[in-house]
Amino acid sequence: MEEKQPNHLLNILLYVMLFVILISCFGRLIDHSIYFAENALSMLIRVIERILSF
Repeated sequence: MEEKQPNHLLNILLYVMLFVILISCFGRLIDHSIYFAENALSMLIRVIERILSF
């Protein structure tokens, strides 16, 4: 029982590390997708303005 305790803690630490890495990666992806969405929206607004101006 006493030998398994440190391994259990190590596993928890490893899972926490993986979780943090995944969250940081997803955060970067979300930032990029938001940036891309903002650019796409501005492009759409420009196209709509050109169509409305005609």
